[in-house]
Amino acid sequence: NCFVKNGAFIHVAKGVKVENPIFLHFINHDFVGTRISFVRNIISLAENAQACVVEYFANSNSLAYCTNAVSEVSLKSGSKLNHIKIQNDATNHYHLGNVSINQLRDSNYDNFSLSLGGSLARSEIDTALVEYGASCNINGLFLAGNEELSDFHTIIDHAKSACTSHEYFKGIISGNGNGVFNGRIIVRPGTKNTNSAQTNKNLLLSKDALVNTQPVLEIFAEDVKCSHG
Repeated sequence: NCFVKNGAFIHVAKGVKVENPIFLHFINHDFVGTRISFVRNIISLAENAQACVVEYFANSNSLAYCTNAVSEVSLKSGSKLNHIKIQNDATNHYHLGNVSINQLRDSNYDNFSLSLGGSLARSEIDTALVEYGASCNINGLFLAGNEELSDFHTIIDHAKSACTSHEYFKGIISGNGNGVFNGRIIVRPGTKNTNSAQTNKNLLLSKDALVNTQPVLEIFAEDVKCSHG
């Protein structure tokens, strides 16, 4: 992308366990000629590597602005990643985020997303379990108040057998704020021993608060244990 000027590249070598969390802080300061920033992070773990990565997005002024952030995650066989994203922007901020994860055999991905507001805070999380035994936990908490919209869209793709996924999202909406949760779990044809669960619970603090929730299961195999609510 020709607009990308910010971001990080993280690679953890085979068998290496990073003991301390890796923090990525993205703070929007006073702007010169633009009020939009493009961020691209690449996180790659080799075989049997382990790490924790924390992404933090915030602002230091009251100007209206937009952040477009992409994180690309690649997990090789047996690797484990704990990935935390905190979005803490002003009410007049637009945050568009995408996290794309590709998981190989017996890898594990733990994600927690915290959205604390913004005029529009949209996050897309797409996880592909492309080899036997991969597993993921996709969890999140979103808050929205007056004139704010917090919007989460997730896809968990069980492309191979013996893969496991758990997804749990909660929303707290006040004033005339809005929240959206759209979670989609796909179980591909020919897969076996699939285990997947999805839950979304929301707390509305006023009569004008609104949440649109849509849990979706697309199951094209028979040997599954799947639930949503």
